[in-house]
Amino acid sequence: MIASLIAVTFFGSFVSAYYLPPVRQVVELTMRSFVDIFEPILQTFIGGDIESSLLFEKLLIFIILLCLVYVSIGFVPLFEDYKWGRWVVAIIVPLMGVRFLDTGWVLAIIIQYKVLAIALTGILPFVIYFFFLHNVSEESSVIRKIGWVFFIIIYLGLWATVENESYSSIYFWTMVASLLFMLFDGTIHRIYVNQEMKKAGSTDKWQHIAKLRRDISETNSDMRSGHIPERIGKRIIKKKERQIEWLLKH
Repeated sequence: MIASLIAVTFFGSFVSAYYLPPVRQVVELTMRSFVDIFEPILQTFIGGDIESSLLFEKLLIFIILLCLVYVSIGFVPLFEDYKWGRWVVAIIVPLMGVRFLDTGWVLAIIIQYKVLAIALTGILPFVIYFFFLHNVSEESSVIRKIGWVFFIIIYLGLWATVENESYSSIYFWTMVASLLFMLFDGTIHRIYVNQEMKKAGSTDKWQHIAKLRRDISETNSDMRSGHIPERIGKRIIKKKERQIEWLLKH
């Protein structure tokens, strides 16, 4: 039976390869047909005298402006009862603006979004690592500083070996920021804890300590009544006791 399945699969593949065009060719033909249909339409409405290679970029700019104008018009009392009017204005305004953007302006806008993409993706590893350190090692400043040292060493290696000047600048300033966060770890962690207390509804340290102690009492009660397993309850209590201990020291 297995041999039959293999034979059928092989025969089917052979027939498909013989009678049907490759998948890549089908996709390319489909996309080319799509472009041939919609490129003249886009060129008419938003192209103006711009080269066709930037039509897609102008379409993206048009969509962004359309969303922004539509949301902005929503705050205008005149258009509250006329949704069709909101759509008319939201379409016409970006259409007029984008149609007369020349190549220079489109490229200038693209560069700004390129900078934004580099900044966001460049800072994201740093932000993720920051929250990782301050959540995993809430009580130990030493562990956080060791974590920052490893982070600095990695970026120091990247900065020392990379040849591209732009990449080198990103690695260097990330390394400098990491060094500052390591040196001022205590102050930064206190600010972080204060923000967490505010999110929990506490206005000062003692109010938050009182809340943690009430949580411990409730957890003990839940363990006695069997609402949560004792193992889980002890873990919760231990974590809250460590938080109280850290708050009392600072």
